[in-house]
Amino acid sequence: MKKIIVFIFVIFLSLNALAQLEVKHNSFKEVHGFVNINLEKQNDSYEKPYAVLKIRTENIDDQQRNKLNFKVQDNVDYEVEYKVGEVWLYISYFATYLQISHSELGSADIYFPFDMIGKKGYELTLVNKQKDATGSGILVITTKPEDEATITLNGKTLKKKTPFTNDMIAAGHYEVTVSKENFQNVTKTFEIYDGDTTYLEIKMPYTLCKLNINSNPVGATVYIDDKDCGVTPLALENVNFGTHNIRIEKNGCKNYKKTVTLTNEEVCFVVNINKCPDKALPGVFSVSPKKKVHFAVGDLCRNTEYDKNNKIKVILGFERPPYKQDDGVNIYGHNLFGWGESDNPKKVSKSFYELGKNVDGNWRTLSIKEWEYVLFERNTPSGIRYVHANIGGTDGIILLPDDWSETDAIDKIDWNVEIEQSGVVFLQNGEYWSSTGKAFKDDAGEGVDARCIMINNKEVVSTSDWVFGASSFGKKSVRLVCPAK
Repeated sequence: MKKIIVFIFVIFLSLNALAQLEVKHNSFKEVHGFVNINLEKQNDSYEKPYAVLKIRTENIDDQQRNKLNFKVQDNVDYEVEYKVGEVWLYISYFATYLQISHSELGSADIYFPFDMIGKKGYELTLVNKQKDATGSGILVITTKPEDEATITLNGKTLKKKTPFTNDMIAAGHYEVTVSKENFQNVTKTFEIYDGDTTYLEIKMPYTLCKLNINSNPVGATVYIDDKDCGVTPLALENVNFGTHNIRIEKNGCKNYKKTVTLTNEEVCFVVNINKCPDKALPGVFSVSPKKKVHFAVGDLCRNTEYDKNNKIKVILGFERPPYKQDDGVNIYGHNLFGWGESDNPKKVSKSFYELGKNVDGNWRTLSIKEWEYVLFERNTPSGIRYVHANIGGTDGIILLPDDWSETDAIDKIDWNVEIEQSGVVFLQNGEYWSSTGKAFKDDAGEGVDARCIMINNKEVVSTSDWVFGASSFGKKSVRLVCPAK
């Protein structure tokens, strides 16, 4: 029995002796400014964004690197992409463990020192600790777009700048950093093999970029990362490289917000910050080939209930997302256009029916054809007119304005001023009245008072199967619009 135990122990020691792979101490870190541009490897099977782990290597040649195997804990998705000099692992952000193995080099177990975040990049260095490089090779370093960059090789700054050539550099692992004024420092790792020539052509992004911004109308104040940078039209020559939050504001116009990533290319754009009437949202929506409108900031609601004397009382009130009481702004019954409570249901209902006419000389409801146009026919750059949403526990749709582009995204759960200021409109599930002055026939040939747009969880459809009467109970809503100039 003792011989068996000793034999097993000897085998275990032998296997460990063969293990040549290890992770370089403190090499696991986040790569700041990383962007995953591989569109095929964006999300895992849970539709959550991958984190990307770059695995750099030392003393491991290309053939060995392409035969590395990877194993993670159960129920963790990952995908592997072999690149020149490194391997990229697209991995679910909640992964905590990784094993890297090779049939000849053994294996290394890695327990991640911190939680990863989706869409972010990380890196570590995998080392073949038992391979000693011998001999010498040739190294050639060039930089773009300009030469005369300072070279730091394995921590030592060289006297000669780029372009650089060394015909007799010792074989082994190297790390080079190139630096130049007004350019971003770039660091790369590489191997020198005996008798081989290694070419490094390093692209150096500018640290200062050009940014041109204009607006319609002009004279809007531009804020970059909350700093006042002047008014439009605005041409900036020395904006720092990287990601910036841009805000454009002008009194009487909708605010504009955008996050841009500046590289060595000049960035130019023009934004429309259309004048927006009081009580209207800033987004512009086409309701016909020639008409555009703004939507009111909330729903105008009709509710019927009994008062303390058991008489029917009608309330015309105003609501807006997230449909919670908030100092009278979001509270049901807030008097938006001069209506309030009434003990005369017919009188108030008549006002509700007549909303198809201009209100205060400016506000009205949409017609049936206008509802169908804004939902199903109008053009947007992205081809998307609305998306389903749940705001404050209320299901509905977020209606996207005409200028909504495919690069814009709605990725926030909570409804807030920033989302509204981007021009979108939230319509809660239910009926939204069209102009109600005209009667028409439904599919069964019956006359009905009005037609509405029905919104539900799965689809948006036009329907005529709902009749609104003065004695109806329960809340019904309209969303008023005004012309967009």
